[in-house]
Amino acid sequence: MPTDAVPDLLTTLRDHFQLVPNHDRALDGRVVDTRFDPDTRQLRAVTDHELVTKLVGPAYGGRFFQTWYFTVDGIDFQFNQAFERWGFHGLRYRTACRDCGEARCWRPIHKPPARQRCQECRYAKSTTPICDDMGLRCSTAYVKHHCRCDDCRAWNAANQRRRRAGTNSDSSTKTLLENVRTDSLLPVVVPEELSELVPHLVTEQESERWLWLPRRLREVVVRYDEQLTITEDANDA
Repeated sequence: MPTDAVPDLLTTLRDHFQLVPNHDRALDGRVVDTRFDPDTRQLRAVTDHELVTKLVGPAYGGRFFQTWYFTVDGIDFQFNQAFERWGFHGLRYRTACRDCGEARCWRPIHKPPARQRCQECRYAKSTTPICDDMGLRCSTAYVKHHCRCDDCRAWNAANQRRRRAGTNSDSSTKTLLENVRTDSLLPVVVPEELSELVPHLVTEQESERWLWLPRRLREVVVRYDEQLTITEDANDA
């Protein structure tokens, strides 16, 4: 029995907004280089997928997708098809960092606005020592890059001592509690004077879920959500 086609969110977004890709073309498997194969002792073709995988690692789901950028009512958004079936449908919006104030934080659309730190500020506030050999935090250099310099070994030894003493989880809990303040999250409230901004097709539950989005985008996302649910239910029947 044929199944109904799953809605395409990229096409839907293109119909409503002006999307700009992060690269001129998507990866399509074309040959972009040659490389000496030690097994066959001959040159072999290298595709664009292989080249990017070597540079950044394997793609989620086995395929690289372009990231698309667009702006709605002054808010920057990005979309990537690799995460289209996730709860945030591959859509994220840009928010300001709580420390430096720069718009550097990308937040999934299913999460309300929050005062989070950008990567640069998190890195600056980290107390983990830096590995002189690799220029990375010792935690990253030791675990991911297997560095065994004196600094990284000392960090690992101290980390293991904390774990054995049972203080690691207590410290993490204390830090978490210290960072949770009443002003750390922006309240998501629907004032009576703004109730008409929530379109009729949005249920009460969905309005709480997507309220912080611009109305035009919220309508598109909720409609896509509904179509996706209908299609999946029909295909499962």
